[in-house]
Amino acid sequence: MFHQGKRRALHIFDCMQFKGKKENRIGGVIIVILVFLLLVLMPDWSKRLSPNRDDAKLKELQELAFSTPTYPEFYKVAETSGSRNINAGISKKYQSSASYDDVKKFYSDILITKGWIISEERDLKSFLVRHEWKELIFKKKDLSISIEYKGRDLSNQQYNYSVSYSWNRK
Repeated sequence: MFHQGKRRALHIFDCMQFKGKKENRIGGVIIVILVFLLLVLMPDWSKRLSPNRDDAKLKELQELAFSTPTYPEFYKVAETSGSRNINAGISKKYQSSASYDDVKKFYSDILITKGWIISEERDLKSFLVRHEWKELIFKKKDLSISIEYKGRDLSNQQYNYSVSYSWNRK
C-alpha cells in the first residue's frame, strides 16, 4: 500500500512538472514575441517623440541643401539621404578637377556670411590612404555641413568631393 501511494504521488508530481514545463514554454514564447514587437516598434515610437518627428529635420536639411549653392565646377554623380530618430542626413557626391582650396574658399565665403562657423578641418590622409583626403566641417546649432575631398585622381573612385548636410540629436 505504501508503495502504491508513493507511485501515485510521483505520477501526480510528474504531471505537475509537465504542466509547469508547458506553461514555462508558453511564457517563454510570449516573452520572445513581446521583445520582438518592442524591438520592431521602438524605433517608430522613439522617432515620433524626437525632434525629427515626421522627418522634420530631414526636410530642414533638404531646404538647406537646396538653398546652398553648389560649386560651379561640380558634376553630381550620386545623392543619398536618410532619417532616423537621432540623426538625419543628405550626402551629395561630385566629380571635379577643382582644387580643395578653391572649393574651401567658395563654401567658406557663402556659409560664414549666413552664420555658420568652421568647427573643424582635418587631413584624413594616412599610411593606408595614398591620395590627398581632407574634410572641412561647418556648424550652426544642431546642423552641420561637411565638405570632403578625396584628391584629384578619379581612376579608382566614382567621386572626389562630397557635400553632406546632417543633423545629430544631442
